[in-house]
Amino acid sequence: MNGHNYPNSVVQYLDPGPDSVSYNLGRHWRMLNMTLGLSDKSTGNEAVQFQLTADDRIIYTEDFKLGQSKYVKLNVTGVLRLDLTATLASDYIGDVYADWCSAELVS
Repeated sequence: MNGHNYPNSVVQYLDPGPDSVSYNLGRHWRMLNMTLGLSDKSTGNEAVQFQLTADDRIIYTEDFKLGQSKYVKLNVTGVLRLDLTATLASDYIGDVYADWCSAELVS
């Protein structure tokens, strides 16, 4: 993303999507840190909405276009189930990859 390689990333291919992945955090973590954005392999005219849901409660949502990214730190204290959902927020033109980069859980 933006010319950088990120370890420990979740990549969702939207064709056209949405796509979601769930994690059981077991109420063992305090913070989730990561960088969000579209992979450099994505088509240039696409926009994607990133949404994080903790135990059926939205804790983060934001739209990104190619070339945009953001580092986020989210409080996940007491969360059992975490859902990462990427949804196309533009007309589907081509390949779209939503990247949840260098995701790190902190206790």
